[in-house]
Amino acid sequence: MEDSNSVILDEIYLPEQDAFSLNFQNAGFGSTYFLANVGELLWMSMFHISLVIVLISFLGMTKCKPNAKKPKKCRSKLSRYLFWNGSIRLLMESYTEFALFVLLDLKYMEWPTDQPGVTLNNYVTILFSAIVLLGPLVLIVYGCKNMNRLADKKMQRRLGTFTEGTAIEKKDYAFVAVLVPTSYFVRRLLLVATLVFW
Repeated sequence: MEDSNSVILDEIYLPEQDAFSLNFQNAGFGSTYFLANVGELLWMSMFHISLVIVLISFLGMTKCKPNAKKPKKCRSKLSRYLFWNGSIRLLMESYTEFALFVLLDLKYMEWPTDQPGVTLNNYVTILFSAIVLLGPLVLIVYGCKNMNRLADKKMQRRLGTFTEGTAIEKKDYAFVAVLVPTSYFVRRLLLVATLVFW
């Protein structure tokens, strides 16, 4: 099976580039380009986004046959996974790598007019930098706004992944349930910024 980075690089030409450092090269990151490093994470994200098409097909099935119970159940489970816990889990599990590749590319970003592959790489980097910076911020603000309801079953179906491992049933300590994931994202972003900019 081919390496997932080489599949991307076979389709998009990115000029040869030295690795950020010898340690990065030894870890398998031979370039500062986002698309040259992201590989499997990009495929996982694209698969996750493609589930929206499956969800739309379930929506169509339930519109055509309103009494069909199986498509309704599948649609409900998929929409809960796709728009809340599944997406939050994907963001939390891949946050460090995405942040590292985004900051690495932003540090050395150039806009040559004669290389469309580099331009595409830059646009994808900007898109994922918005996800890296705004994704956790939106979750934290939403968690703070709904802090008193975090222990509710409905909120756990939405934010269970975000508050996992915290004592959400104690209303007096609800701020800790938001503080723990906040520190998770902040620590990883600081680690990555230290690796890239120090």
